[in-house]
Amino acid sequence: MEEYIETALAAGHIQASMSPAAAGFFFVGKKDGGLRPCIDYGGLNAITVLYPYPLPLVPATLEQLRGARLFTKLDLRSAYNLIRIREGDE
Repeated sequence: MEEYIETALAAGHIQASMSPAAAGFFFVGKKDGGLRPCIDYGGLNAITVLYPYPLPLVPATLEQLRGARLFTKLDLRSAYNLIRIREGDE
């Protein structure tokens, strides 16, 4: 792994990070002698600001669309199959 990192650094494919949101990557030995890759998100979790409000309910969000006449692909990305479309307009 160290050889790969040195080669990738020299080639410019990767670079060292000084970001406070960086997550450490390491391997942990398994019982069978193999290695398991692990990522330590503890530092990232410590600086993450939690959103204090719950996600809106899908029915309440769809209610806001009642009466709308035009929709774009962006409007329908997540709820495409939840919106009734008039027969013949599919």
